[in-house]
Amino acid sequence: MNFLLGVEIDNSRIVWIYNSERSSTRPVRLTTVSENQQKADIKFYIKSKDKKHFLCSESITGLPAMSAGEPSIDIKPGVSGKTFYYEIYINGKLVRRSSHDLSRYLRSKVPFFAAGGLLAAAAVILLIVLVLIPMFTENNQIVAEKKAEQLKTADPAVVEPPETEIKEQKPAEPLPEPQPARLVFIEREITDRYSVYFQPESDKLTAEAVSGLRVFIDKLPKENDFEEAQFELEIRGHCARYGTEEGRAELSKERALKVYSFLKTGWGIEADSFVTGAGASEPVSLKRDEQHLNRRVDINIKGNLKKIETTD
Repeated sequence: MNFLLGVEIDNSRIVWIYNSERSSTRPVRLTTVSENQQKADIKFYIKSKDKKHFLCSESITGLPAMSAGEPSIDIKPGVSGKTFYYEIYINGKLVRRSSHDLSRYLRSKVPFFAAGGLLAAAAVILLIVLVLIPMFTENNQIVAEKKAEQLKTADPAVVEPPETEIKEQKPAEPLPEPQPARLVFIEREITDRYSVYFQPESDKLTAEAVSGLRVFIDKLPKENDFEEAQFELEIRGHCARYGTEEGRAELSKERALKVYSFLKTGWGIEADSFVTGAGASEPVSLKRDEQHLNRRVDINIKGNLKKIETTD
């Protein structure tokens, strides 16, 4: 619904400050009509369907003492939905801000003849419903009675069961033939080291040495871990720097043979073996209090394993 908002000036003329059809606002400036005027009454109006209605008024007091026509009274209007709001400034200073609901002035009224038409249409629809429902119910009852009578007089031998469609079954598709598994060789190289320590002037394996060798053997590949393998076993004995060179060479070799014998029995894998004694020529330490580190046998194992595995 289109409408106008205006403010009264000169107690007679209205200046329109908002037009809903154009959604445009128009600020307006008023002033005093007498010298040293202290109060100004501002009245707002709304015009809808060619009818003007008083909307509200603002009484602004405390105007500055000035000659007539000098104070500036600015009104800045705005509309949001059905709410009219405005701000009033005196000489650029905001003195009043307010808003008013326009809903009561913008209601759409249904004309009397339109309301009468709606009532008449409703009456016709009601009449049709009241007439047709009994007729429809009566017809359904007659049809039901006829069907019941036909069922009573029908010959049971004549009634044939409905034909059942027999669908031809397709033969099941043959399962795909299993593909043979492929055999592949997997190669793996191993390298491992371990040292066994001895008491002075002795080639006997201590309990600690035997325990350590068993743990070492448990970590080595077993016969069922591969199809083909090639191992290289190097066992080299050593001594502390005591005694004669010939005695040290012999003792280091005896220590190496003891370790080799234990490995061969405990591991049980054939390997290219190299058992040697280095005497005291390859010491770990030359310090007097660390000679126990030189009474040892070093084990080095290298291997190349091949294992056959199946793949899908």
